[in-house]
Amino acid sequence: MHRDFPVRQDVGSDRPQGYPRPQVAAAAPHDLDERMARLVAAIQELACARDPADLHRIVTSAARALAQADGATITLREGDTCLPVAEDAAGPVLGGVRRPIHECIGGWAITHRRPALVADVGTDPRVPPGAFDATFVSSLAMVPIGGEDPIGAIGVFWSERRSPSEAELSMLGALADSAAVALQSLRTLAELELRVVERTRGVQALFEDVTAQAGRLERALEQQARHLRTLAHEVRNPLAAAEGLLGLVVDDVAGLPEQSAEDLRHARAAIAEALRVVGTELEAAKLQGSGTVVAHAEQVDVAELLRSLRGTFRALAVPAGVTLVIEEPVGVPALHTDRHLLAQILRNLLSNALKFTDQGEVRLTTEEVDGAVAFAVCDTGIGISDADRERIFEEFRQVDAAQGGRRAGTGLGLALVNRFATALGGWVELTSEVGRGSTFTVTVPVWGPPA
Repeated sequence: MHRDFPVRQDVGSDRPQGYPRPQVAAAAPHDLDERMARLVAAIQELACARDPADLHRIVTSAARALAQADGATITLREGDTCLPVAEDAAGPVLGGVRRPIHECIGGWAITHRRPALVADVGTDPRVPPGAFDATFVSSLAMVPIGGEDPIGAIGVFWSERRSPSEAELSMLGALADSAAVALQSLRTLAELELRVVERTRGVQALFEDVTAQAGRLERALEQQARHLRTLAHEVRNPLAAAEGLLGLVVDDVAGLPEQSAEDLRHARAAIAEALRVVGTELEAAKLQGSGTVVAHAEQVDVAELLRSLRGTFRALAVPAGVTLVIEEPVGVPALHTDRHLLAQILRNLLSNALKFTDQGEVRLTTEEVDGAVAFAVCDTGIGISDADRERIFEEFRQVDAAQGGRRAGTGLGLALVNRFATALGGWVELTSEVGRGSTFTVTVPVWGPPA
């Protein structure tokens, strides 16, 4: 696509009355078909231009050929100035000198948004006096690059006085239009490349930061592993020994004052609770470190497992006003599952229920359901809102409303329950009503966990 410009054979309409009219030599006839082919080739080349130097070479070479000129230039607008950026001529023309936009003929074409045709550079008032005295230029034409807001101008120059024909102006206009599109494409491409570089640098910086954090995390995990070994050998074992010794004493308190016997029972309960906390933290740390839970199946007598739970929680201090009931299983078959993980699940659920129940009871029931056994822990505690139900099984999450005046935990208890139940091939369900209590039901298959 090209545009047609109004043809001016001279600049007489812009001159004051009486300004001498120059004698303009007629342009020699040339093969327009050949020049049209040259224009088409230039437009195709511009579409493939990938850098400003290539674009400048294509435009100046084509402009010179299309206008049968002795030289061609490209001038670009930069704010209130014009800067010649390319030149293809028999001798120096503009010399790459930056000039104020209102003090050069290229600036005139840009600001007026139309071609400037100068038949005599020595007499045209738009040309600064002496601007071309040291050059071969006698006549010139400047065609703006761009439509309503030109970004530059293509200039063609002749050593003899002449004006371009209508066909030549049309071809120069089409070349200018294609140059405008190509220039804008190059600028957009340059901006995109800059953004890619900036984003690449950002990604690289982020990668370096993540790598550094990964290194710090690895060192932290190594330190955690050392702490775990210390905790296992230096804390848990002495606690277990102390709890066992106190158990022997508590079982034989004959002759001790009632208060002393009660203190011993509380001491044993405190150590048992400490052991429970240590065990939970160890399991949580292992889970965080490995990300997986490995289940080891064995024959599990459900009645014996529940008796063990009763003994554990009998030694713990149940809140005043709360009754803990662990019902005897009826008609429940033995399980082929991981006893340790199942016990951890039930201990966590019972401890959680006792923690958030102030009055009433916490009850554990068992029931066979279609080749599986369902363990339900029901309480009359504070309940869980709909909003909280979606997140309480996430790691480090707790019921916000429950924290006031209560002992804060790790936020891992229910997350562990969910992970352990999945490892056993089972699942966890929750029903709850705020202010009335909650029921957590863990269902595990009789034959599991899956291989």
